Amino acid sequence: MRVVLQNVLDGLVLNLLPFGLIMGTWQLLKKKVSPIVVVLLLMAIGIIEYYLNILGLGV
Repeated sequence: MRVVLQNVLDGLVLNLLPFGLIMGTWQLLKKKVSPIVVVLLLMAIGIIEYYLNILGLGV
């Protein structure tokens, strides 16, 4: 049985994952973290999620 994290979270609260991502990004920018660092962090998280197949989109 394969559980996709996005489906589980959508079952609890619709669109919780994107909202959390936006709020986390906003908090980083509020703490004066460079926007370039934030973009690179988001890219790294996306690549890791893809290869670990966390969101059900990976290889």
